[in-house]
Amino acid sequence: MQSAGGTLQPAIEVENVETALEIAALGVADAITARSILRRQQGKLPAPLYSAPLEPSLYDSFAIVHRRNAVLSRPVQTVIEFAVARMQALAEE
Repeated sequence: MQSAGGTLQPAIEVENVETALEIAALGVADAITARSILRRQQGKLPAPLYSAPLEPSLYDSFAIVHRRNAVLSRPVQTVIEFAVARMQALAEE
């Protein structure tokens, strides 16, 4: 659409991805989400949804913030390791 000179003007934005996909499956709206999320939700939706790549691609940035020179506890390090591994796995789907 942008390459044709248009812009998207959403009438409403839904933060909950499951709700957004359910609304889209009912044919009321479109939804923009990662293909991996759509695949996981597909069997739970009232109708099938299909995906198409966006050009240019959209990317989310994530950061883990802590105080400089802070010593992170082992549980916090483990949570960070799990989060990083999960995001890498999702990126590969």
